[in-house]
Amino acid sequence: GDPAGLCLEGALSPRLKRSCSHDGQFYGRRRGEGMVQILRKFAILLLLVSPCWAQSPACPQILLTNINCHTLTGGGTGTTCTTYPIDTTGATQIVIGMVAYNSGANTNTVSSSPSNSWTPLTNWGNTQFFYATAPTTGTTQTFTCNNGPSGNRFVCFVLVYSGVGDFDAGTDNGADSYPTPVLSLATGPITPAQKYDLILSLGETRGGPSLTADSGLGTKDSYNLSFGYTGSIASLTDSSASPINVTWSDGGSYAMGVSIAGFVPLLPGSYSGCPATTSSRVRIF
Repeated sequence: GDPAGLCLEGALSPRLKRSCSHDGQFYGRRRGEGMVQILRKFAILLLLVSPCWAQSPACPQILLTNINCHTLTGGGTGTTCTTYPIDTTGATQIVIGMVAYNSGANTNTVSSSPSNSWTPLTNWGNTQFFYATAPTTGTTQTFTCNNGPSGNRFVCFVLVYSGVGDFDAGTDNGADSYPTPVLSLATGPITPAQKYDLILSLGETRGGPSLTADSGLGTKDSYNLSFGYTGSIASLTDSSASPINVTWSDGGSYAMGVSIAGFVPLLPGSYSGCPATTSSRVRIF
């Protein structure tokens, strides 16, 4: 309203008169209110141009879910295992880590439903990665792993990510101590092509009670297939792009196999100021 009569004819200068509406109501702003509006607009502009906010979910990488399947325990063997169905909507990269006990001449293969084209990395000491970039996803997707033709004890770890791009070429490495027992075993170094690669590593021990990885990697999933045979997978979002060489320890002295691989960010160069962590919403069966 206009209780002071400011909008009466002649009460205001022409400049302030512009603050009167056509029906004689005064709506002039208080001193400094214009600057507040300018600052608000500037803050909105910062949100739009900031790489971390504008390009989510690539910053940070997000583990949407993970699951595993395995063959019979208690000394049994088998050729195939299939996961429970999970929702993979929004995934940009799905990685399967397969760990088999003394697979010998057997060959590892993986598949999914809905189907995808799976790229295998090197089988290092019965530990092997498979990945599907820009995968076909589904609300009830399943994953099947096969170790044939004769079959053996094995476990498959499935990790479903958003914000993760293709395999970082040249970051496939690993080692196998079999038949020599060791207290620990290193994967051998890899050098990421850039900062904020997703680093994944597999470890397996043929008798050790536990498996742990160093270099800041956190274990995402682990399974004991009886008789002391254990497979584990660990991950790290690497902020340095420096060479990394992961050492696994098995809590004893047993034959081991280990492997490591890197995956680039979905939007390279978009990670300035983002945290060097991989957040997760984990579901394990």
